[in-house]
Amino acid sequence: MPKVVDHGERRQLIVDGMWAIVQRDGFSAVSVRSIATEVCLSKSTIAHYFSSQDEILAVAVRQQIDMNNQEFAALDLQRCTPGLAQQAMLVAIPTTTQQRRQSQVWLALLEHSAASPLVADALAQMNREIRATVRVLLSALDANGFVAPERDLDLEAVKFHAAIDGLSVQSLTDQQSAEPSLVREVLAAMIADLAHPNS
Repeated sequence: MPKVVDHGERRQLIVDGMWAIVQRDGFSAVSVRSIATEVCLSKSTIAHYFSSQDEILAVAVRQQIDMNNQEFAALDLQRCTPGLAQQAMLVAIPTTTQQRRQSQVWLALLEHSAASPLVADALAQMNREIRATVRVLLSALDANGFVAPERDLDLEAVKFHAAIDGLSVQSLTDQQSAEPSLVREVLAAMIADLAHPNS
């Protein structure tokens, strides 16, 4: 009797293989061939589950979004403090070696977004999730008395999102200009500033 293949499990095996390569060798080592070797499958088998390398990347990013959302959902926002808000925002900024490895996929998506609607959609989803998460954090800070009444939380969410993206790019391309301690300091200063009216 032929072996029954769990297709969902095999798709996940392929995505996990991609992450294993990223973590061990960096994103430049990722290709359909290297993934096939990593998971002991043929290139044609991978092509059966994913139409392109971009599709594997897009699925991997969506899974990373889900993991970040789970981490965020575990936070106690009813008693949100500036420290907790900073901790939540740091999830989206690659300040550790592992995060930098993972975020190489994000940079690759940026490079391919103009040519791939699939990749562009994954990036758009990531942006929506980050903006929405920041907006929820700001509302929680506001509810706990850490935001001046005059502050426009929608505008502040845009500003924090821009800071997160900027710090992420700097951390990936020039770690000396965005050392982890400096990233934490910048976020702490921005969060503390929310308590003061706009000048």
